[in-house]
Amino acid sequence: MKKQINLRLLKLRFIRILLAMLFSLIAISVLSCDKILEAGMDFLASQKKEVKGSMGLVKVSAPGNWVEMTDLNDEANLQIGNVFEEGYLIVISESKDDFDKMNLEEYSRITFEPLYEGLSKRRQEKPEVFRIGNHDAIKRDLEGVIDNININYIHAVTETEKNFHQIVGWSLKSKFETNKPILEEIINSFQEL
Repeated sequence: MKKQINLRLLKLRFIRILLAMLFSLIAISVLSCDKILEAGMDFLASQKKEVKGSMGLVKVSAPGNWVEMTDLNDEANLQIGNVFEEGYLIVISESKDDFDKMNLEEYSRITFEPLYEGLSKRRQEKPEVFRIGNHDAIKRDLEGVIDNININYIHAVTETEKNFHQIVGWSLKSKFETNKPILEEIINSFQEL
């Protein structure tokens, strides 16, 4: 009888050891999967890809972990984002033929105002003149609140021979410092085709 009890105890101990080893292997596998996924996302972020607008008029270079989107803005001909990092960018192109005596400064003002007016607790940076490729551009940073969400924008406009282009990037305030250099790099890669 005592041998049977000892044998049962040994079997129970053996089963416990096996279960502990099994759970350890599962935990190691889960941790390894997380690290593999993280490494994969880092690799994708380091890869660049060209994204063309839906009308074939413009293109940008974006990180590999950014994807084309269709639900950001009905007027945009290019929409991209990274939903995991909460970074987004759109391009709205308008023919110069649709405007009478419009210059880049005025176009910047009339496209920036609705964005600015749509925010509460808003704060904007002074406009910055810069170049996108061979074209003059104007950029402004803006932060504010919309629908109780703190958000930061980069609003840029540029002018080509036949078109004005409005390039708007945004992110949640908490992720803006990480996303700002990415958004600026995408904006600076903008090209009209």
